[in-house]
Amino acid sequence: MKREMEQAARVKSTVNELLQMLMKEQNDFNEKELQYAIELLARSVLDLANVYTDLDSDVETTLKATLIKLRVSYNVLSKGKHYRLTK
Repeated sequence: MKREMEQAARVKSTVNELLQMLMKEQNDFNEKELQYAIELLARSVLDLANVYTDLDSDVETTLKATLIKLRVSYNVLSKGKHYRLTK
C-alpha cells in the first residue's frame, strides 16, 4: 500500500507540473501534438477510474503506466514546436 501511495503522489506531482507548464507558457502546439497528448491524458484518467472502481487488480502497475503516460504527454507539450510525431 505504501508503494501505491508513493506512485499516486508521483502522478499528482506530474499532473501539477503539466498544469503549471500549460498555465505559464504560450506554446504554439500543432494539432498532432495536442491530439497525442490528449489521448494520453484520457487514457490516464481511464486508468485511474479503473483503479478507483476496482476494475483493475494490479494497482501498482497501473499507476506506473499512468505516470509514464503523463510524463510522455508533458514531454510532447513541453517541447512545443521542436517535437514532431513521426506517426
